[in-house]
Amino acid sequence: MRKYRRSFALLAVTILVAALLYWHFQPQTNHHPQISGPPGSISWKLLAKARDYNPVLDDHYMPRYYPQEIRQLVGKKITVRGFMFPIRSTKKFDYFLLEAYPSTCPYCAPAGPSEIITVHSASPVTVSWDPITIRGILKLYEDDLSKGFYGLDEAEIISNP
Repeated sequence: MRKYRRSFALLAVTILVAALLYWHFQPQTNHHPQISGPPGSISWKLLAKARDYNPVLDDHYMPRYYPQEIRQLVGKKITVRGFMFPIRSTKKFDYFLLEAYPSTCPYCAPAGPSEIITVHSASPVTVSWDPITIRGILKLYEDDLSKGFYGLDEAEIISNP
């Protein structure tokens, strides 16, 4: 009887681990509709392909993983449309977050970590709760895990309805 209990427990643990691994390596999806930018802009779907892991490497150090199609854009001016999330409570600011989805809570980001861009604008901007189109130089935060996945330097707002 003990032999069967041990076998059953081992089987249950194996199924649980397999299910967790399957779930972990599935693409993350957000069920909010994404907005699209003007022609030639970068899509949030592309940016969301970045991950906090690389399944090829060992489990001890988990670097961020960026697909090659994102790496090709580093240091280049890109255009992206998203929702502003102010970090400071001033009328004008030059540092904020751009998200794929509108924020509904000041403590929770509606997007995943690869769907948020840290923006340093070229000149101070005023807050907008409508979607904005912004252009700036793409930067990856590969080694600084305290920041988001992406940065946008020398950014300027192109359209603000």
